[in-house]
Parts: sequence; structure tokens; C-alpha cells
Amino acid sequence: MSVGLFSPPSSTAGEARTRWVGVAYALAAGLIWGLVFVGPLLLPEYPAALQSVARYLVFGLVALPLAWYDRRGLARLTRADWRQALKLSAIGNLLYYLCLASAIQHAGAPLPTMIIGTLPLVISVCANQRNQVRDGRLPWRRLLPPLALILLGIFCVNQVELGLLRTGAGSGVRYVSGALLAVIAVACWTWYPLHNADWLRQHSDRNPRIWTTAQGLATLPMALCGYLLLWVGMRLAGSDFAMPFGPRPGAFIGMMLVIGLCAGWVGTLCWNQASQRLPTAMVGQLIVFETLSALCFAYLWRGQWPPLQSLLGIALLIVGVLLALRVPVMARAYHTPVVVTAVNEDHDETRIYAGVQWFLEQTPLTRPNLVLGIRKTKTDTANNVTGVELSYSYSLAQMQSDALRLGYLNGRCDVLGTLGVGYSLRKGTGLGYAGLVGPFATASVEVDGNKQLGLGLQLDTQRCAGNAD
Repeated sequence: MSVGLFSPPSSTAGEARTRWVGVAYALAAGLIWGLVFVGPLLLPEYPAALQSVARYLVFGLVALPLAWYDRRGLARLTRADWRQALKLSAIGNLLYYLCLASAIQHAGAPLPTMIIGTLPLVISVCANQRNQVRDGRLPWRRLLPPLALILLGIFCVNQVELGLLRTGAGSGVRYVSGALLAVIAVACWTWYPLHNADWLRQHSDRNPRIWTTAQGLATLPMALCGYLLLWVGMRLAGSDFAMPFGPRPGAFIGMMLVIGLCAGWVGTLCWNQASQRLPTAMVGQLIVFETLSALCFAYLWRGQWPPLQSLLGIALLIVGVLLALRVPVMARAYHTPVVVTAVNEDHDETRIYAGVQWFLEQTPLTRPNLVLGIRKTKTDTANNVTGVELSYSYSLAQMQSDALRLGYLNGRCDVLGTLGVGYSLRKGTGLGYAGLVGPFATASVEVDGNKQLGLGLQLDTQRCAGNAD
């Protein structure tokens, strides 16, 4: 039986249907949540704190009529349940969005978007370590290739944004502070889905809509107090900001209504539906669709296509998360090892490596390029090897990204030939290369779009070129 790229593991038709419904809800939540990246761009003159409390004030107000509809289910919640809803709302809603909106206003949308884009893997790794007994576990070795691809994607997009800073499009201090705020937002929204899923999985008989409404009600008093405190604080500080709705009340109210209703109540409902149906390590990976939606909105607002390097980063991010989605969930209950003797079978392997690289007359001996790569090979019983390799290099001499390379591998176990293409991020041109790959080393000849020839030597951590170490 073949398994598709999105196919979640299941043992029965009922489980398969439940998980597909969960995947659909997670996708819907991610696409809706992409809207939260639009507000700070369309309303740059509005403080991030004001946008945060206004959005969740709308979320809470929407929950009021729905609370009457679900009053019987809400009456079943205990004091401990309400305390948990309050903590989830404070950290996962108000603090998260405050940090995110501030990060976007400081550093622009793409960088915070891509830092938030690490959430799928961060949540999966944390959930995999934390919830093994309840949800099963993902093999750590199978998670490493997706992790490497996502990290490469982040590097690509960050280099584009640093290039914008070098041309004067922003302040370095604001850029760094924006990045730090985005990291805090990641921490908040890693804590939120783990503890939110705990409650939903422990109360599988409850309707996720009721828990969504409870979080909205818990958010309302905090958002209202925050709004009033901001108003008073601005008055005491002598701010000329026109409270309560700012200089463009129509645009502000309209945007907050859209974000508060769609990204607030509807998005949270979809996420809760998914969290009750899927293992947390699996549902966390699907947040990548929030990243894609946010990037789409951000570049539409800029009125331009993403640069090639950003497109490469986006592609690496997507492929990384889709690979992670294919990692099977291993039940923790099975502790008895099963020994299988494979006779005359091909061997497939995916490995990550790191190393240093020099190019003759281009790279100083003391400041080489750093290399991070992923190699997938297939070795048959006669030790014939075929495979592909993707690598990223960073120039220590220039302190910037050097190149992305994609190559085809073919040969015997200890010595492979390689032929590939790439893109020089430093020169802004394409390139082609050929070479030999051996244990711990690669020698290559490379020519770029400017017809410049380079002889390269790479030392890395690959103890064997082809088959298993």
C-alpha cells in the first residue's frame, strides 16, 4: 500500500476519517490565522498593544451570545477548567499577539513570519518528548531531515531581509528586537497548543466549541482591562493618539472585527477541533499553512513577488514540514524489539552533514565557507549507489549566504560522482558543478553564470559516501 505525502498513519477506517477531518480543521485554522499578519501592516500607526487588546476584545464580545447558546456545556466546567482557560487566553492569545504585532512593526512581516514558521517543528519536537505515553512518539532520526530543511529555509529568508537593511530599509536595532519578540511569540505559542491539547484530550467527550467559547469569555475581561489601561496610560503620557479608535476609526474597527471574528473565534474553534482529533506532534506540523497564508498576504501588501531566495526558503519550509508529516507515529506501548533479517534488499538512507568548504583563489584559508547539507541515497546489494543532495553554504569571508546547490549522485559505495546545479546567493547568478564524493571529503569543479571557474574542496562529517556508516 502506498502512502501519500499527507497520509496520516491509521489502523482503521474510522481512525483514518477522524484524522483526515482533523487535518482539514488544522489547515482551515492555519489559513485563517494568516490574517493576523495583515493588521500591523495595514495599521502601522496603531500601537501593537492596542491592536492586540482590540482583537481579543472582539473575540470576547463574539463569545457572549455564543455562551448563551452553549450555557449548559459551560455550566459543566469546573473552577480549575476556568483557571486553565484564563491561562491559555493570557499566554496564547494576548501575550502571543502582542509580541507578534510588535515584531512585525519592528522588523517587517517576512522575518517574524518565518520565525513563527518554525512552530510546526518546535511544537512537534516538544510534543514528541512530552506526550509519548498519550500520543505515541516520532522517531527522532526521521525528524532530523525536516528540521534541516526548515532551518535552511529560515536562513534564506533572513538573508533577504538583511539585504534590505543594508540598503537602508530599516534599523538594525529594530530588526534584532523584532526577531527577539518573534522568538518570544514562538515560546508562547509552543506552550499554548501543548496545554490546550492536554485539556481537549482529557475531555474528549466535550464539544471543542464550548472550550473555544470559554477561552473567549476568559479573554474578554483581560482585553477590556488592557484597553482601558492603554487609554489611561496614553493620556497620562501626554500622547496625542486619538483614543479610543485612533486616527482611522473605520479602518481600525473593520480590521479588528474581521481579525477578532475570523482569526479569533473561528480560527480557535478549528484548531480545537483538530487538537482533539490528532496527536499534538502531528497537528503542530500543520501550522505551516499559517506561514504560507501570512507570506502570501505580506507580499500582496508589498505589491511584489517574493525574491528568488525567499521562494527557495518558502519551498524548503514546505518540503520540510511535509516530510515531517510523513514520519510514522510509533506507539510507546511496543517495547519488545523485533529482529528482521533483510536479505538481498536495497538500503535507503537520509543523512544530514556539516562541513567546511574552500574554493581556490576565492576563499581565504582561514575563513572558509560553512556547509550544511542533506543527502539521500539508495544502495543496492552490489554496493551501487544513487541519490540526491541538497546543501547550503555560508561565506565567513563575506559574512553572508554563499550558495544553494542541488546535485545528483551515482557511483560505488566509497566514491561517488556528482553533477548538479545551484544558485550563488552572493553573486546573484546560477551555477553548475561536477565532482567526486568520498569519505569525509568532496572535490569539485564549478562554473557560475559569469563564466568564472572555481576548484573546490569540502571536508564534512560524512564517514561514508554512499551506504550506511
